[in-house]
Amino acid sequence: MEDSLNILPSDNEVFDKKQKSTSDAQKNHLANARKKAQQALQRKKEAKLKKEEPPVEEQEEDEDDEYEEPAVKPKKIVKSKKQVMTEEEADVYRFEKFMKQMKNYEKVKELHEKEIAESKKQQFYKDNHERIMQLLEEDTKKKEIISNNPAPVLQKKEEQIHPKLKQLTTQSFDMRRRKL
Repeated sequence: MEDSLNILPSDNEVFDKKQKSTSDAQKNHLANARKKAQQALQRKKEAKLKKEEPPVEEQEEDEDDEYEEPAVKPKKIVKSKKQVMTEEEADVYRFEKFMKQMKNYEKVKELHEKEIAESKKQQFYKDNHERIMQLLEEDTKKKEIISNNPAPVLQKKEEQIHPKLKQLTTQSFDMRRRKL
């Protein structure tokens, strides 16, 4: 029963135990870095004992080293002074902090509203463009139909004129003749 539950392959099959080789230049670089770090730690300890600030480490140039190391700057120790605030001062401090956060929130809210308005505007222009393109396509199709069959379209236009309109136009034409 234990054999049936052991379904994972052994670690030897899964993990490749080949170690990556390091070059001599890398080994030399690491050795130099360790030496410099030990020297820096030693100087810091001596400075602590003398209660002086540790001097800034000068960068030494090694002709044999291919890699350039950046200068190690010691960190300054900042002693924090905790101020004891009264309840009123603490409330004022919290309120000021809250107001700063609210100002930031208002700015973000305005930016968000501008982005939404811009996206609506772009959507409007996109929809408008699509509608215009559709109308143009329909117009070109109608022009193609007209160019292929010009006779039936002309007949339809003549038929569309209302009979009373024809009568009025002919009467006005006749009246003009009489006056001349």
